[in-house]
Amino acid sequence: MKIEGQVKRSHSVKVDEDILAVSDLIQFIFRGTIRNDEDTILNVYIPSLRMRELLHRFLKYEI
Repeated sequence: MKIEGQVKRSHSVKVDEDILAVSDLIQFIFRGTIRNDEDTILNVYIPSLRMRELLHRFLKYEI
């Protein structure tokens, strides 16, 4: 069981699963690009339809 699930149940915390997911995705992409010393383009393949749609919504300032 994930820690987030335990915290939500034990403390009645409401978490927006989409915001949490896109936050993790953006952090993953950002950390993948800052590891290089030079300016490079990072190509990202996101096989999950849900994650692709969340990223598109984030880029359009919808979430």
